[in-house]
Amino acid sequence: MNGDSIVGLASVILVFAIPLVAILSKHQRSMAELMRQQMPGHNQNNDALQQEIRMLRAETQDLKDLVRQQMIMMDSQTAAAKNDTLTQGTNELQEIAQSKASEAL
Repeated sequence: MNGDSIVGLASVILVFAIPLVAILSKHQRSMAELMRQQMPGHNQNNDALQQEIRMLRAETQDLKDLVRQQMIMMDSQTAAAKNDTLTQGTNELQEIAQSKASEAL
């Protein structure tokens, strides 16, 4: 290849390359603009999801509190029932002890 053919080939490549570069850069700019336009909408969706998560966490906390209250009530009822049983048993033992004491006399 001689110098003239290289210059001719380079000029043909440049003739086609310059419009291709222009087209690609315009496409890249338009895609970047579309992405920027979608970002605020994306943030709004993200905000809605964050709000929903906050609401679910609050509801979960309310349910945990309710379960704790019910457990405390059940424990109190169980303790009261045990206390009643112990009192009843103590009374029966006292009656037995009194009857044995009166039999011994």
